Amino acid sequence: MAIGGDREPDPAPGGERPGVWLGWWESRPAGTQIAIVLPVAVVAMFAFHRGLFPHLPLPLDVTYAVFWGAVLTALVVVATRSEAARRRRDHPGGDDGDDRPNDG
Repeated sequence: MAIGGDREPDPAPGGERPGVWLGWWESRPAGTQIAIVLPVAVVAMFAFHRGLFPHLPLPLDVTYAVFWGAVLTALVVVATRSEAARRRRDHPGGDDGDDRPNDG
């Protein structure tokens, strides 16, 4: 069972299970992933932008950080969902923690 008890992680390419942290991450709802990634991405983008363009006004750096942090967050969440779906598609017989019969 994955950390948090939501479901087992999907099999990785090659048939092995993903690591504990990857399984935990993929089992989180999208809203939880956004809540975790967004603050980290905004701070990282602020530091990157401030370091790259130190002469720009602080409010502009904050604006860019929020914008690019949101873009980066969306990319991480979409990529996570895409990889989990690909893993399920490539290994349909894998145990995904769902005990319901597959009708279709």
